[in-house]
Amino acid sequence: MDRKTFGLLITTLRKELRNEFDQVVTQSELAEQAHLSVVTLQKIEQGRLSKLDPDVILSLAVALNLPTRARQILLTASLGVTDNALSKQPAEVGDMLASLLEIMSNLQSPAIIADAYGDVVAINAVFQEIINMPLDEINDLGQISRYNLFRWLCAPEYNLHRIIVGAGFSDFVHRMVLMFKMMSLKLRCQPYFLHLIPELNRLPLFRKEWQAPFIQDDEMMNILIPLSVRHPALGVLNMLTMPQATFSRQGDLYLYNFVAMDAETAKYFQAIIKKTGNRAIRLSAWPKPSA
Repeated sequence: MDRKTFGLLITTLRKELRNEFDQVVTQSELAEQAHLSVVTLQKIEQGRLSKLDPDVILSLAVALNLPTRARQILLTASLGVTDNALSKQPAEVGDMLASLLEIMSNLQSPAIIADAYGDVVAINAVFQEIINMPLDEINDLGQISRYNLFRWLCAPEYNLHRIIVGAGFSDFVHRMVLMFKMMSLKLRCQPYFLHLIPELNRLPLFRKEWQAPFIQDDEMMNILIPLSVRHPALGVLNMLTMPQATFSRQGDLYLYNFVAMDAETAKYFQAIIKKTGNRAIRLSAWPKPSA
């Protein structure tokens, strides 16, 4: 990430913070919390500081209230090295996505493929059957967030398509949004993200979790998240979410596999697959446009 883009990222992260008056944190406030001069912070945000000391970036990460994994991502981004230089020559975009689609269609359980923006690139047929959400309703929405996982989780219009029990729906959303914050960190200043996030922030449940301050207990978050879905015809399905990441220069993809946690749920999955098959269904575009 070049210095100018990194500066935009710091500005974006600062503007996501709120002070005790529920106002955007100013440069002066962030500089004070990070033990930096305002002039130094201004130079960082404007991309005019050629050498960034790791201790300065760490102080900023602490002041920005980032969890450990996000601090590591921020430190890497501050090196001034592009993602292309850091990564080996990747597979072709079409080959990478095609491989994930094939894996997903062969799974014996519900699965989705999402990108780092939280947009659902594809689902398999058993996932569609379980969430009981007609795709034509989604296609009719005008928002760019229509395929976003967090719209599906948080929008009031989808209340009838999701009844999460077990550990609790609010806890599930909290943990998913925290993962989203870390996955999307380097994308926060990208034009697509800046168009997406206002739509999601209009959803009260998402906004509450997105603006919630990071707390120390969140460091212990397990990415394997148990959940139960009460299906209108099948009853309670007990599952465990198992995300797997695939990285590329064109953007990261995440395959979420929902594994059965009991024999009854596994039996239901097999019954659905026998009835509908388990083909992959494409939804959101990937890779994302540059603007």
